[in-house]
Amino acid sequence: MKIDRNKNTKKNIVFGYINKFITLFFPFVIRTIIIRTLGIEYIGLNSLFSAVLNILSLADLGFGTAMVFSMYKPIAEDDTETINALLNLYRKIYIVVGTIVSVIGLCIMPALPHLIAGNVPADINLYILYIIYLVNITVGYFFFGYKDCLFTAHQRNDISSNIFSVLRFIMFSIQIAVLFLFKNYYIYAIFIPVTTLLINLFIGFITKKMYPQYFCKGVLSKEIKGDIKKRISALITHRIGDVIQSSIDSICISSFLGLAMSGIYNNYMYVIISIEGFVTIIRNSMLAGIGNSLIVEDKEYNKKHYYKLVTLFNWVAIFCATSLFCLFQPFMHLWGIISKDEKMLLPITVVICLVTLFYCNSIRNTTRLYKDALGMWWEDRLKPILMSILNLIVTLISAYYGCFEGIILATIGSSLLIAFPFETKVFFKNYMNESQLKFYMKQLLHFAVAVVCVTATYFASEYFVIFLRNYTTINTIVEFIIKAVFCVILPNLITLFAFVFTKQVDKDTLKKGINLFKRKKNKT
Repeated sequence: MKIDRNKNTKKNIVFGYINKFITLFFPFVIRTIIIRTLGIEYIGLNSLFSAVLNILSLADLGFGTAMVFSMYKPIAEDDTETINALLNLYRKIYIVVGTIVSVIGLCIMPALPHLIAGNVPADINLYILYIIYLVNITVGYFFFGYKDCLFTAHQRNDISSNIFSVLRFIMFSIQIAVLFLFKNYYIYAIFIPVTTLLINLFIGFITKKMYPQYFCKGVLSKEIKGDIKKRISALITHRIGDVIQSSIDSICISSFLGLAMSGIYNNYMYVIISIEGFVTIIRNSMLAGIGNSLIVEDKEYNKKHYYKLVTLFNWVAIFCATSLFCLFQPFMHLWGIISKDEKMLLPITVVICLVTLFYCNSIRNTTRLYKDALGMWWEDRLKPILMSILNLIVTLISAYYGCFEGIILATIGSSLLIAFPFETKVFFKNYMNESQLKFYMKQLLHFAVAVVCVTATYFASEYFVIFLRNYTTINTIVEFIIKAVFCVILPNLITLFAFVFTKQVDKDTLKKGINLFKRKKNKT
């Protein structure tokens, strides 16, 4: 079966963005209501539980990623028997993992108070709330969570996105009403596991309708089992690295600096994760298509496509990093006014570190995308271990001395100094079979463009606002809008000029884009 990669990618991106909008806008509203009516400490609790339970998710050891990769070839070859055997194994694994997570989750409950510096809100029983969150993370393991891999492997993430969109829209609407009417965090929280259960039940029902030929039956050959075991043994270290990278900061801030500071930090990370989420939609939408392309297309075609995607993802990274740097503080200030908590701003030095972290992670996107599509986890299995050691040591020291910047710099160092060169070396050595020099020269050029864009946009927008203030009164909202307009126009113009001038963007591709825009404009 040759997947219609372009069509499916477009569907996945469109419906993924709809789902992302719902899962960003409504939680933002809910966060604002919680801060305004209950307090920033409740956001800190949510951040802490998410980080702790994220560590418990280590129990799945990357089975899902390995299973999806193992399905690419049998789907391309219409090998239904192998897919059924993979599903059968996946279901059994999920039941075991769900049991392990539940047991370990209950065992660590006595340690919860020691992960919080200061007091817990008076109306909250820490253990009851924790159990609600624990049920939410485990329910998917027991109710059809494994079937979502069929959508991913067939590049039909748009279907699961639609399920998430509808059910989460309903959940968020009810939660907003509950917070306004009852101001009760327990009632708000109970709808989270209920919605997760409904989502998994719908996934089970729809996969049965769409793919009736697939069901849990059969046993895999020793060869396929051996291949899966090898990939999982490599993915274990990647899972450990991912969990430490995403969880250690929140746990350390809560333990050493308190729930309120954890909540403020989590608000900043919410914005960054939200932006990264939109880019991740593109990555995930393309993953199965690239996996299919690597099987059915020749290497030269895939190499050219890889370098085009490097330029595309870096352009997005430059635009997003510029917007973050220029708009972060004005946005947080506005958010503080709306939520009636104007103590939500972190120092500008922390903002610089956060934007740098975002950019360092973003420029890894293309290589990670191709590595995942190729299943290259064994080759750089040492990378996440080294990242985790560096990040953990520096983060603990920084948190102990109350240094926010040090906590973020630990993550930047592990990403830029370890992950980036490791991933590049593995990919070029095992697939590209060419020098890495061209790739690194591209990255250096893109970084120079990023510095120019951030600097020019920040000072141009600041001076323009100062100029206007000499003649009229500008409130916070107007200032934000002015700076946002600068962020949309200036960095994209600079990047376009720089990329065309240095031949990063092919002129024929640019002409096609302009002609396409003209045709659309003429139709309107």
